[in-house]
Amino acid sequence: MLADRKDPRGVSGTVLVHGSPRDSSYKYTVGYVVQEDICSGTLTIRENLYFSISLRFPGQLSANQKDERVRAVIEEVGLKGCADTRVGTEFLRGISGGEKKRTCIGMELVLSPEILFLDEPTTGLDASTASSIMNCLKDLSERHRTIIFSIHQPRYSIFKIFDTVMFMCQGRCLYHGSTKDVVPFFSSYDYQCEPYDNPADFALDALIAIGQKPDTMRKLNNIYNTTWENRLSVLPQGGDSANAENLGYKRRQYPVKKLRSLA
Repeated sequence: MLADRKDPRGVSGTVLVHGSPRDSSYKYTVGYVVQEDICSGTLTIRENLYFSISLRFPGQLSANQKDERVRAVIEEVGLKGCADTRVGTEFLRGISGGEKKRTCIGMELVLSPEILFLDEPTTGLDASTASSIMNCLKDLSERHRTIIFSIHQPRYSIFKIFDTVMFMCQGRCLYHGSTKDVVPFFSSYDYQCEPYDNPADFALDALIAIGQKPDTMRKLNNIYNTTWENRLSVLPQGGDSANAENLGYKRRQYPVKKLRSLA
């Protein structure tokens, strides 16, 4: 829904980008990486990226511009050493699972999106490869992009690199904030994290318990809604979502991590 890939019928609410409603240009500012790898196994990594950019920009970019953007993305996602290797199929030996996931990410990055959504990017990957993908996304987030993804039961080495996290319970948002504040937040509601326990696992256990207490769940959801309504109320409204004056205002009012959250 946030990435504008789902039919909005039956869903209410407003999606804001930099404090303003989405406009017709929104689809050109976001990328979406689905859970299953959708790159072609018979093409090389470079050919997959070129195929993606050719579909998205059929007449807007010259061949040289496409080549340059593909080259830049290959370096950005760390695939330079295997860029001309076929992705592979069940009958054709190819690249690793982590390299395939990076290829799928690259196929969206050729759009130069401001916001990149990913659906469970670590599913099906071993621990080492998952950490590698997360570090890649962390690097991308530090290059003027907002990275948003869903993930289940991340190990602590992955969890600690997140800037902000959101926890939901039965469709309700209960927490959205810094990872370092997760344990203190749930501890304030008498849920205790055992020594050396993974904060992500602790939070999920707490959410399961909260889900069995409707009053507590509603209370936390109301606190969350009120907090974010107050934060959004101070943002400039209307106008171009990429307006330089508005962006400058928000950078002065909020630190970078908070601005990413508001986006």
